[in-house]
Amino acid sequence: MKFGSTPPPPPIVLPDHVIAEVRHLLAARKKIQAIKLIREVTGSGLKEAKDLADAMEGGYLPPTPQQFHAPPQPNYAQPSFPQPSFPQPSYPQAAQASLADRARAFRDSGDPERAVALIQAETGMTREESARFLGVLG
Repeated sequence: MKFGSTPPPPPIVLPDHVIAEVRHLLAARKKIQAIKLIREVTGSGLKEAKDLADAMEGGYLPPTPQQFHAPPQPNYAQPSFPQPSFPQPSYPQAAQASLADRARAFRDSGDPERAVALIQAETGMTREESARFLGVLG
C-alpha cells in the first residue's frame, strides 16, 4: 500500500436470508429495490451497495456473519423488509410441490413471468435458461 492511500473497505457482510432476498429481487429485475435493501441492512453507501448488487448479478455471494464469526446486527432478527412470497398455486400440497410443478402452475394460470422469476430465484439460472426450462416443462 502506498503512503497516503486508504486501505480497501471490508467486504459487506449479509445474513443468508438477506442474500436470498437480494438474489430474488435481482432475478425479478428489481435492482433498485435490491440496492435499497442492501443499504438498509448494512448501512453502506449507494456506491458500495450498487457494486455489491452488480457483483451478485454476476454470481458473487457475499460473506455471511458466520464466516466472519461476527454476531449479527440487531436488525437482522427482525427484518423491516417484506419477505418474498409467491402466491400459492391452486392445487393442494403446494408446500410439497416440486419446482417444476409450481412453475407449471404459474404458467398455466397465465403468469409465465412469475414462473421464470421463481425458476431463477430457486436455481440461479439466467432469465434465458429459466425461460427455456419453463418451455420444456410438459
